[in-house]
Amino acid sequence: MLTDAQRERFHALQRREEEGALSPTEQAELHAFMQKIEEEEAVYLHPATERIRQERLQIQEQNKALQSLVRRKERLARRLERILALSVSERDKINAQITAILNPNGIGAAR
Repeated sequence: MLTDAQRERFHALQRREEEGALSPTEQAELHAFMQKIEEEEAVYLHPATERIRQERLQIQEQNKALQSLVRRKERLARRLERILALSVSERDKINAQITAILNPNGIGAAR
């Protein structure tokens, strides 16, 4: 963490950079400040970054499991559609036979 004096110097260097008036020595000093700040931020943010990484991994695993379940549901739906089609066909055949038995002359239909 920067001290108050370092923070003031950093801001002064930033202002001079905006003005385009930094010497090579000051540029190196500004770069060193920025690197120190970035390193401190990385240390500070590491626990949160790690937590987010773990959450992302967990969500990816959940997504894989859910995708597998979606595929199973889709297969089940296709099987049920085939069974329903066979059932409707069988019902129609039964109804046709009932009609043929009850009305041998072909008048009317039973359903």
